[in-house]
Amino acid sequence: MLVHVRCSFVLLLVVIGCSEWVAPIQTSGTDCNLVSDCVPGQICHRGVCLRSTAPFCGDGRRRDDLLPGAIGYEICDDGNDSDVDGCSNRCVPAVCGDGLVRKDIPIGQIGAEECDDGNVTNTDACTASCQSAQCGDGVLRTDLEQDDTAYESCDDGNDVATDACTDRCRPAVCGDGIVRQDLAAGDPEFEVCDDGNRDNQDACTNACTVARCGDRIARIDIAFGEAGFEECDDGDDDDLNACDNQCVGTYCGDGVLQQGEACDDGNLEDGDDCSAVCGVGAADLVSAGKSWCVRTEDGRVYCWGENVYGEVGVGGTSQRDWAHLIEGLSGVVGIAGGGSRFCAWLSDGSLQCWGLRGWERSLGRPDDLDTSTPGPIDGLENVTMAAVTYLNSCAVHDGGDVSCWGYNRGGQVGTGDTELQQLPTLVAGITEAV
Repeated sequence: MLVHVRCSFVLLLVVIGCSEWVAPIQTSGTDCNLVSDCVPGQICHRGVCLRSTAPFCGDGRRRDDLLPGAIGYEICDDGNDSDVDGCSNRCVPAVCGDGLVRKDIPIGQIGAEECDDGNVTNTDACTASCQSAQCGDGVLRTDLEQDDTAYESCDDGNDVATDACTDRCRPAVCGDGIVRQDLAAGDPEFEVCDDGNRDNQDACTNACTVARCGDRIARIDIAFGEAGFEECDDGDDDDLNACDNQCVGTYCGDGVLQQGEACDDGNLEDGDDCSAVCGVGAADLVSAGKSWCVRTEDGRVYCWGENVYGEVGVGGTSQRDWAHLIEGLSGVVGIAGGGSRFCAWLSDGSLQCWGLRGWERSLGRPDDLDTSTPGPIDGLENVTMAAVTYLNSCAVHDGGDVSCWGYNRGGQVGTGDTELQQLPTLVAGITEAV
């Protein structure tokens, strides 16, 4: 079809010599009513889609008559209107970050794109090389919250699960269920085991070490009678304390003399050579005003209560609301109390007292002060018993003699006069006291 023609004078030339004069066009043979009925690059003319031969992007001919920046400038032209190959339908080369995912290069080959989010950020879902972000690609994603399943707190560029950064892109920690293999024994965070929990009393501890008797952690995952069962674990190699070296608890009546036991005859019966509490039960309980002391079978003394004058015997004058062991006082055979002071006689025959000095220095010690710790009463030997009151005290010696001291205005000391007796004095005429 010709828009405008000119013809030669010869009829034959009329047929073969006609030529296009204005904007040559080609028909596609497609009927149309509107331009939208035709493909891009065509017009609708007199009911038929026509394609202009004027230059346009996608015609396969790169224009070189325009400068960069001019409308219609082309860097490339691959002769199609595909937007996902090497040359876009804007006639510019496809590049990673242009927002168009190339489909003309197989995945795995150079230039292939798995994604294209229209930016060159390397730490989001689509990397700067247009590859889908994944754990192990060596790029730490920063676009997700911690509760997202794809969140990464590390990425070491590999899919090894047993190094410092797991194949889930989480830092390796004891208790994650993965035994690290990138460390040597003795290195910090070295793991022998990892059972994936924070239970410290099973086969693998919270330090990722194998549980063993002596590690100071008593296992609770094994039933009594099964191999490895631990009744206790004190973490030492002392076989004679409350927990032996097989992690079995010791007890009074097991027939083994342990620390804290004065005896152990293998039973819990009284009346034989060893008491039901293995010689460490309470033997005597005495009071002195608002304070109390107890002597145990093994010769120790515990005191508690009001302590204004140091009568608890542990130093200081602060009230003690529970029993306190008097350190340094051992081998106690008996104890007596009265008038906010106590006296204890020992297996070596000596007598030690503490607390209120008493009326007119009746504590029996040469100093003139209350004392908060036990001290010996000079001049007394072979003591087998003692009695203490608020005003004075007496002691019985082996053999029957008696010594007394303290307040004496009524002759209470038994010395035949009424003079104050600050120190022990033998009572005349008594020789067979028991």
